[in-house]
Amino acid sequence: MKVLAVNSSPRKKSLSKTGLMLENLVQGMRDAGAEVDVVDIIDKTIEYCTACFACFNKKFNETELCIHKDDMTATLLPKWKEANLVVYASPVFFHSVTAKLKT
Repeated sequence: MKVLAVNSSPRKKSLSKTGLMLENLVQGMRDAGAEVDVVDIIDKTIEYCTACFACFNKKFNETELCIHKDDMTATLLPKWKEANLVVYASPVFFHSVTAKLKT
């Protein structure tokens, strides 16, 4: 089983409680035989969606789904499509997930 674990904490690993909890979850999944890829999106460049609907209208081929050439389209989206399970880890700021994860 392929698992993508997305950590959206803005804090470095040594200060992040979200990262600590995700680390324990990932270790348990690995011990159970899962292949887990952890991505810290705070280190990624992700452009805002402009609602151009290029992806919705399928103007792009399978490898180019978005007009933005950022880490989302180059790295994260292919991993997301391959994964059998995606885990989103986020601290709760103002009753919601982090802004970076929303992006």
